[in-house]
Amino acid sequence: MSTAAEPTSATTGPPRSRALTWVARGVWAQVLVGVLTAALVVVQREPLMDAWTAGQPPDSTIAPLSFVPVALVCCGTFVGSALLMLAFLRAGHGWARWCLAAIIAFVVLATVAALRTSPPTSFVVVSVVGLVVEVATLVALWRPPVSLFLRRVADSERPGVTR
Repeated sequence: MSTAAEPTSATTGPPRSRALTWVARGVWAQVLVGVLTAALVVVQREPLMDAWTAGQPPDSTIAPLSFVPVALVCCGTFVGSALLMLAFLRAGHGWARWCLAAIIAFVVLATVAALRTSPPTSFVVVSVVGLVVEVATLVALWRPPVSLFLRRVADSERPGVTR
């Protein structure tokens, strides 16, 4: 895999590392997994509810949750935040990498928490695929070529600094 910079023009901003291409692919794959998960919540809300209530004691006073609104809001929040941070990262803002890593870490935590409730098989499959994509995206996010890209952008904004 080459780490050479991709061509750029005055309208597209700084030259991007090919490593950012892998980060972008990972984020878009996560978006796809998130949308698929939200769609599964809508389509399979009854089996999901049954799986959640099976873990509750029979005399529990906890009312069953409505998963659909929560899933849709979480999906929309994740998609919007992740894509916004990806845009900032591609523009060379190093803080966006930290924000994107935090978003992915939160998704990993939520996925593991959801898997503890013994959801239907379709959710388990999508969740495991999602965990693989999330780990791969985190690895791509912190690879040296991404750091080099961010350093070069930061240096280009400071007069008199060359690398």
